[in-house]
Amino acid sequence: IVGASRSDAYDDDLLHRAVQDAGRWAYGTIFVEVWLLTEDRVALVRPEGGWWIDPVHHQDYHNGNSTTKSPPNVNKLGRTSSLSESLAAFSHQPNCPVCRLTDESRNDYIQPGVHVP
Repeated sequence: IVGASRSDAYDDDLLHRAVQDAGRWAYGTIFVEVWLLTEDRVALVRPEGGWWIDPVHHQDYHNGNSTTKSPPNVNKLGRTSSLSESLAAFSHQPNCPVCRLTDESRNDYIQPGVHVP
């Protein structure tokens, strides 16, 4: 991608925390995604760390949509603090559609594509 570059891990975590804070405190929000326009203005790309999912909603996929909603591995504010902690918060399940979009170590990981604005 012309003009697009990958940021370092610190920037990825900082972006993830900002997106997480926006989603966490927006009542009823389940998933937040950030897309950036490349410098040459020909494509939209999702930066590393540019997403957040409510851990309670994600856990429902792992519990078979049970009514017990307790997010794992969260701090006293009810949130994880970094991209790596968000990914580690759940043991990724083979049939979880969210894990296919967020866990790059999976064989069936679906990488976000480049989109025309």
